[in-house]
Amino acid sequence: MRILLFEVNPFSPPSLPISLGYIATYLIKHGFEVKIVNISEKGRYSIRELEKLIKEFSPQLVGFSTYQRNILYVLGIAKFIKEINKDIKIILGGPQVTFMPSSALKEMPMVDYLCRSEGEVTLLSVAKAVAGGTPFNGIKGVTYKINGEIKETERIEGYKDLDKYPSPHLTGVFDYSEVEEAILLTSRGCPFNCVFCYTPNASKH
Repeated sequence: MRILLFEVNPFSPPSLPISLGYIATYLIKHGFEVKIVNISEKGRYSIRELEKLIKEFSPQLVGFSTYQRNILYVLGIAKFIKEINKDIKIILGGPQVTFMPSSALKEMPMVDYLCRSEGEVTLLSVAKAVAGGTPFNGIKGVTYKINGEIKETERIEGYKDLDKYPSPHLTGVFDYSEVEEAILLTSRGCPFNCVFCYTPNASKH
């Protein structure tokens, strides 16, 4: 199964999508074909190019990292993808949707699922369910629709053994020609509890 992952930065130059890199690498490790699309203010992808990419790569599942700064753009792209092929499943992850009320999913008809908090394990389980046409029973950290009803499962509270998740820098998932700097992830979570930051509540460590 093919999976397309979008990093959308409408107000800044392209940056290395480190979070999506880890998710992509983990999915590839488990046999999925994954491509990362990095959209920024430089406008590498036109509407026609985006349409061509969707039709040629033909993903069954498309994921987006979401933040306050890009959520409206993400929803616009998701709507465009659904207009190309309504059968493509759309999942949103990242800080914006981790704390978004489940009822908000009712207001986003172009979105099928929300991935809350850490993404590797949840997205792998969702991908397997989509590929196999199986129910989401037992999948942690996901919000989804079934027969018009919103279901929300227990959230994953961070990972203790990061060695299970291979580094994207060692697997060739990044196009370094698109960015001006590299990013290294040396830990997850945070020992502090700043009131303006989502990390303490997202990771619990």
